[in-house]
Amino acid sequence: MAELLGPGRSHPNGMRTEVAITRALAVLAVLGIVAALYFARAIFLPLALAIVLTFVLAPPVRMLRGWGVPRVPAVVLVVAFACAIFLGIGLLV
Repeated sequence: MAELLGPGRSHPNGMRTEVAITRALAVLAVLGIVAALYFARAIFLPLALAIVLTFVLAPPVRMLRGWGVPRVPAVVLVVAFACAIFLGIGLLV
């Protein structure tokens, strides 16, 4: 594309054509990424919440596993307890 203006040609403000094109493409790429994240927020928000809950609930599950409780019952107990806490907080508020 820079060849259209000739090799080494500059814009009126002194910027080389290649640099101007590179910067314009970088700005377009950033805008494209921001737009993609904006429209995909319906997917990323629940995914981020699930990841955070996984990190928060993993230690109690590990503790129950250390006490000899199998994995599935440990997960069910921890999730049920977490839901009860959230429900209780919701009822208080």
